[in-house]
Amino acid sequence: MANKRDLKKLINYSSSELFAECIAVSLYSSSPEQENVDSLLRSIIDMRNDYVERICHVEPGKNPKEYFDALIQDFNQQIGEVLEQINSLN
Repeated sequence: MANKRDLKKLINYSSSELFAECIAVSLYSSSPEQENVDSLLRSIIDMRNDYVERICHVEPGKNPKEYFDALIQDFNQQIGEVLEQINSLN
């Protein structure tokens, strides 16, 4: 990543796409339980807030390159988990 601003934009974009996908699946699939959809939407919002906060407040004493590499890797892994949950709503 070039800078923190680009990373925040990527996280915001990815989160909004996941949110939209979850809503689309809930509307067009065979009526998933609303409670599951709501909890998944809440987890997407919480994930977005957590990662943006982690970008703004880097842990002191850590190498910034290693910190942001780990952050990106964690975010990608969590996106995969959310996508699996969205696919299981069908």
